[in-house]
Amino acid sequence: MNGARITNVGDGSAEGDIVNVRQLNKVVSSVNTGFNQLSRDIGRVDVNARAGIASAGAMANLPQIYLPGKSAISVSNAQYRGQSAYAIGYSRISDNGKWLIRASVSSNTQRDTMIGGGASFVW
Repeated sequence: MNGARITNVGDGSAEGDIVNVRQLNKVVSSVNTGFNQLSRDIGRVDVNARAGIASAGAMANLPQIYLPGKSAISVSNAQYRGQSAYAIGYSRISDNGKWLIRASVSSNTQRDTMIGGGASFVW
């Protein structure tokens, strides 16, 4: 065909039809839109995961009481890859030193809240 163009070709509709440039551009645009949305979604998941890790770090760094019959309230902070969190905790050891309880709450830069608690029996 020596560079000749076939113009005014209708849209292909059957499986064996040729696709014209307009149809191809529409598919490419649709795929690009899907990839862009996926990229935004992954970025959002990444930010939320970083904030959650900061929350866990803040809770893990709460000091804990170590004297029988005593209670403590503690605060801590953590940062992880651009996200921050703070935590507030309570811990208590029973008078006989056999039981320890601990509870905490954390909030991060994505306005997510994490809560946790635990108990130990010592023998």
